[in-house]
Formats: sequence, C-alpha cells, structure tokens
Amino acid sequence: MNHADLPSLPESGAYGPQVCAVMRLYLAVLDDVPAEQVRLVFEHIHTCPACAAELHLFTRATQLVSGAANLEPPPRVDQAVLRAIVARSSTRPPEHLRPLRSHHASREHHFLWLIGQVAAVGMLLIAIMAVYLLAGAVTAPRVFALPANLSWSGYVLFYRETKVGVNGTHYRVNCYHDLSTGRMHVETIAGSNLDIVVVGNDQILLGKDLIHHVAEWDANAWSVDDSIFNLMQLRYDLQAHRAVYEGMDRFEGQEIYRIRWKNGLVLLLDTSYWPVNVLRDSHGPSSGQPIYKMLTWLPVSQVPSTLWDIRVPAGFRLGSLPAGP
Repeated sequence: MNHADLPSLPESGAYGPQVCAVMRLYLAVLDDVPAEQVRLVFEHIHTCPACAAELHLFTRATQLVSGAANLEPPPRVDQAVLRAIVARSSTRPPEHLRPLRSHHASREHHFLWLIGQVAAVGMLLIAIMAVYLLAGAVTAPRVFALPANLSWSGYVLFYRETKVGVNGTHYRVNCYHDLSTGRMHVETIAGSNLDIVVVGNDQILLGKDLIHHVAEWDANAWSVDDSIFNLMQLRYDLQAHRAVYEGMDRFEGQEIYRIRWKNGLVLLLDTSYWPVNVLRDSHGPSSGQPIYKMLTWLPVSQVPSTLWDIRVPAGFRLGSLPAGP
C-alpha cells in the first residue's frame, strides 16, 4: 500500500504534540510501512506513555474486530456504515468547485485532512465494534452449568410412556433405572396379549415373556434408550455445546430449565437440576410433547430387590421372544 502522503517521521529523540500527532498517524498503518519507519515509531512509543496507550487501543480494537468477524452483523450495521460514508463524502466539495491554492497550503490541507480521516475511521471503527459487540451480547448462548456436586446416584428413575409399534400397536412401557449401578427393569405391555420384561445392565440382559413363559438372553430389542439421563454425558455435552441451554420455562406449573439435546429432544430440569420430563417436537418455549406420562425419582431403599433378579424364573424355557415392539 502506498503511504507517500504521510508526513515524514520526526528525528529520533524528538518530542512534543506535533511529534505524537505524526506518530499516531503511523500507528494506523503500521503493518504497511517499511521496517525502518516501524523501528522509529516503536522507539518513540517506548519513551511516550500517551502513544503507547494509543497503540494498545489500536491493538485491542483489531483483536475485537477480528473476533467478531465470524458474526453476521444485523442489517442496521450495513445501513449505518453506508450512511456514515455518504455523510462523510457529502462534506467534501466537488472537485470542480475547489479553489486553487499554493503547493504549501495544499500539503498543509492534505495533512489536516489525513488526520481527520484517521479520526473518522477511528470513530467509525468504534461504532462498528459497539454494534458488533451488542449484537453478540444479544445472540450469545446463555451461560448455564450444572452444579459440580450434583449427583443423581442413590435413586431409581421411574418413568412411564406410550409407544407405537411398527404395526400401529400401542405399547405401555414402565421402566425402573438404578442410575447408581446401571441396572434396568423394563416392562412392555400391549393389552392382554403381550407382557415382556427385560432385566439387566449394559453387560447382560434377560428378557422374559410373562404370558408364554419364555426367556431369552440379550433381548436388547425390548430394552430402552434413556441415555439422556446420563449425568456425566450431559455435562460433557453441555461443555462441548452438543447440548444447548435454551433458558427457563414452565412445565406443569413449575419452573424448569430447557436443554436441547441430540435428535431435537429437549430435556427439562427442575430448579434443583433434576429431570422432570423430555419433550419432542419442541420449537420454542411452551411447545413440544412430553414423552413420559409419568417421571419420578425413588430412593433405592423403596424399590424391591426382586426387580433386579436376572435369573431365569422357574417354569420358563429358553427360547426367542417376539421381534420387538
């Protein structure tokens, strides 16, 4: 870039308001001037606190604008910049109306005009930065973090939901999930013709057909995926922005936190950070369908130990359960 119109740099060791004014002109174009001129500018800055502060402002402004470069400015930013440029241009008389003047006066005018341009650019830069930062403050995701000491262990999560099978059959599913051990007890019922129970954990799973007295190991088709209630995974997903906090809302008369999770599901936590339900097809506050007809937390001591029995019951034969709901 050609900066031949810049005034000459003062000699090394020179001080005063005029010297600082020239140095600050060079600060605006420091990346585009020869290394020798950069050396002289920094030599002055090292002994001039005012110019050093000016350099800090230039550097900070550059960092802020660079950081905001990925933000798409609202339409009013473009409009404000355009108006500023038009207003700035309209203050300069047309070329054919400018009077002739001496070479010295012309250089002096050009120098003053250059200072004015730098000042105008600085003001415009500050205005643009302010709008960018305000826009970022409006659109930035809300800060949300689960308490470090939060734990859902020591309780059994019980929920009830209704599912529709591939053939249109409606199934009622009751699930007990011990979050401390990972044990699950899932019962799927469809009228009087089907009653399947699966018991186990991630390593072993036993399915039992309570109507036909048939048992099958690894009956995964009759298990459920409630990984949305994995507290450790939820922490990681929030930190990695795979789960996004959407703010507070109300659900069934109580205040809740909304967390959008994978597959478009929205996890609802009460103000003590315990799950109260999960929504599907939610497109904003007070919208969506709750997945669970009931969801509650039971102390482990209140849940019969027989729920976790993973032995093949007496009178059952090993075989194959139906394909799945």
